[in-house]
Amino acid sequence: MESISPVFVIGSYRSGTSVLTWALGQHPNILPLEETNWIYRSSVDFYNMYDLGSSYGEFSHLGSIGWNREKYLNYFGTCIHSFIEDSRADYIKYSSAQQRLPENQRSHFSIKRRADDPKRRWVDGTPENSHYVYGLSLLFPNAKFIHILRNPKKVARSLMNFSTMGQHDYPEEQAYFTWKRLVSDCVLAEKAFGNQKVLRIYQEDLEVDPKGTIEQCMHFLGEEFHEDCLRPLHAKINSSTYQNDFDSSIESNLNSKKDYERGCFEFYKEILEQYEIEREPDLHILELLKDKFENYCRSQRPSEVDKIIEQKEIKIAELESKLLLMGLPVIIKKYGPENIHAGESYNIQPDGMNAIWVEGNNITSSCVVCINDMPLLSSVHDQHLITAKVPNEITKNKGILKLNLLDQKTGRTSNILVVEIH
Repeated sequence: MESISPVFVIGSYRSGTSVLTWALGQHPNILPLEETNWIYRSSVDFYNMYDLGSSYGEFSHLGSIGWNREKYLNYFGTCIHSFIEDSRADYIKYSSAQQRLPENQRSHFSIKRRADDPKRRWVDGTPENSHYVYGLSLLFPNAKFIHILRNPKKVARSLMNFSTMGQHDYPEEQAYFTWKRLVSDCVLAEKAFGNQKVLRIYQEDLEVDPKGTIEQCMHFLGEEFHEDCLRPLHAKINSSTYQNDFDSSIESNLNSKKDYERGCFEFYKEILEQYEIEREPDLHILELLKDKFENYCRSQRPSEVDKIIEQKEIKIAELESKLLLMGLPVIIKKYGPENIHAGESYNIQPDGMNAIWVEGNNITSSCVVCINDMPLLSSVHDQHLITAKVPNEITKNKGILKLNLLDQKTGRTSNILVVEIH
């Protein structure tokens, strides 16, 4: 099956997300979806529906078929991709996106330029994608994200003059807050997923060096550069009209008397100085991003799901108490994948990390997987299954590793299995 690798443009409003989406979408292999506004939301809805469908364990439909949440969400990501492909002809035929542009600019913005353009990938430029990078990665494990960053004062001024585009003007403080809200989550995603999954570009570079910036994007996406991608950058779309007579320099605005303006520029200066082009995924930040997404999902799920999950957690707690009283040992029987080669990826997860699974008996919610006595970031699925993320350095060399479980609550350890790295 062909790998599904959509592209999501993330960043604040008024930062160039639309024009970048159109530019990438002029490529023969990329279909431009200016703003879908529903795909990111589906990651939350499918996440919550999994809880509903698996709430009674093996007596639930999803529990009985043995699908975990990642497999379930990935399946529906495949369905979304199929829907976009199947409806592509209708989208090209009926979409009004091109018609909303001035007539003299329409030639720069085409959904499909040539009849034989394959358009096997698509790019979604919805700015709200910025808050859902983790959820979108569950739907599309091979997705790529491009963060376009713009100076906060330029974004704020554009939002404060939004009425020139038929929208409501933002109050100044809200404009700065909006920039920081969206950009903060983009920066978290950069750190959490690393440079193989999230690329940062700058709106100013798109203006000053459009070819070099688009070439950078295409290299990141694994696509050949195409001159058509520069055509939308010759036109100006979705631009607010305002006087450009203000000082947007970092030095000047760090001395602003307005706390919200000064705070945004302190953050802007920090993320410019700390940005590393080559960066590995940060597991700690990834866990923070995961918690943030899961907490939001919980706030959005139907009340009946909360009741079912509460009952399930009570039963689990009762069962674990019985296990402790009985003194039953934690036993591991097997692990997978077994055929792990030094320095190579295996069982790749949506965040790009490698993972292993361990099957056994009497696994409690406080258990973690340990390799050579190092506790790993683990997820307990039930009494018989636990999974864990494995940092690359652990399996980069050939050799023998020791695998066991540790109950962090009681200090008890399981039996030991030997893992051979070929």
